[in-house]
Amino acid sequence: MSRDVSDLVGLVYRTDWKRLSLSATISRTFDPEVARRLAERKAALLRRRMGPFPAAQRAPRVEVPEGGPVHAERHLLTAPAGRYRLDGRHHGLDICDGERTWRISRGVAHVERWPRPASYFYGLLTPFYGLLTPQWLIAWYELQVVGSELAGNRTAIRVTGVPRTPWTQRHGRYELLDRVEVLVDAELGILLRSRQVFEGQTRESAELRGLVINPPEAAEPGQFVPPPGVPATEDAEPFAGFEPPSSAGWEVAGTVGGLPAPLEGIFGPDSVWEALGERAAEDRRVHRVVRLSARIPGQYRLDYLSGDLEKRYKAIACDRQHTTKLFNDRVTTGPVKPLDPSFALMLDPAWLLVGWRLAVIGPVSVAGRDGIHLRAVSAQPAENTPFNLPTRNDLVLDTELGILLRKTTYFSDRPATRTELRDLRPLDDSTSFRIVPAPGMRSTTDSGGPFGDRNLPRPAEAAATAATLAAAGAVAFTGWLEKHRARRPRP
Repeated sequence: MSRDVSDLVGLVYRTDWKRLSLSATISRTFDPEVARRLAERKAALLRRRMGPFPAAQRAPRVEVPEGGPVHAERHLLTAPAGRYRLDGRHHGLDICDGERTWRISRGVAHVERWPRPASYFYGLLTPFYGLLTPQWLIAWYELQVVGSELAGNRTAIRVTGVPRTPWTQRHGRYELLDRVEVLVDAELGILLRSRQVFEGQTRESAELRGLVINPPEAAEPGQFVPPPGVPATEDAEPFAGFEPPSSAGWEVAGTVGGLPAPLEGIFGPDSVWEALGERAAEDRRVHRVVRLSARIPGQYRLDYLSGDLEKRYKAIACDRQHTTKLFNDRVTTGPVKPLDPSFALMLDPAWLLVGWRLAVIGPVSVAGRDGIHLRAVSAQPAENTPFNLPTRNDLVLDTELGILLRKTTYFSDRPATRTELRDLRPLDDSTSFRIVPAPGMRSTTDSGGPFGDRNLPRPAEAAATAATLAAAGAVAFTGWLEKHRARRPRP
């Protein structure tokens, strides 16, 4: 990484719009036709990876209105403590006093029941279109500084970014962009302009025009509350009176309450590891050992050596062109498949740069390698964090390689999962990222669908498998439980 990019990363990471006082016009241009093509490309990739979607789950084709790109402008005013006012002719008025948020339309101020989580303001799908929250840029893209220019009266850094390595592309359609082009304010770190390019055309562009720092109107408290005389109303609780249905799937999902109780008397990482190991023996929690070989970008091999591997392949490898999987009696070849996120997060910790508050605890050693002990706390308040999202990660960053040696994930301050890399060594030149069938093994084609990861169930198990999949409301969470918790024995 060049020195220029290193400085840029530090500038962007430290940017905090909640401390700024400014006014500007946000100008946005959006091309529905380019967006439609991007959405179709994403859907085609999903079908390739997961198989055809049932007709009931297919999104209807979006009819693009005639007239070309759509342009809109909104006036923005911000003040310290997270206060803002966002006004637009066709968008109504959004106001926040730092604690409560109102949407004013048709003469009524609608109070948001819950404060918007911190994650709401990260990324490109925000009321600021990512201009005031530029951390997405350093977390999702490989950057290159291409020069500087004067934007109005502000000195700006011209930057281009291309999507990061495929195994960290977890951000919807944005990994399919050709590139992003941005102007970064050299003093504040916010984006003065951004442009998303897909197939050589602009999908969306956004810009701050007429930027004024410390405008006098930002000192008026009345700018960040509804005007006098405007009635306020609070929308009804959308899930009031809701009771989950009684079914096997929902009962499985409800076992989130079975996450480990707090570990008392734990003072160091090794003690946590030992305590989790003891609990695994007591209540059948999962412990897996996997051999990982990787060459950045996009080449990897995982050999599952021990643990709860029922119905899973024994190894998987990707050589950037195909993915091969080793089963007991065959090797399947299918489309490129990203590295399992459990391991991708270890090899590319850039995800920590957006949505997490980082603190350095101190130096530490893991399996003979020097590291830095970090604590990453969700930028979203714990009371606003959904139950299935982590609130904290304790991490050890390798000082030489920049990868994570250890990651302990906490849910509501309870340790739930732990991943650790040991026995690190350079790859041998002969390392292959394609699995070749042994003599007597079948070679088959894998469509890349969701069932390609498993051996076909025995007839006696087919009914139970179908029943699990039929509980649509619990399928996603059941998958999480399957990865991180031991399966209960069948009655």
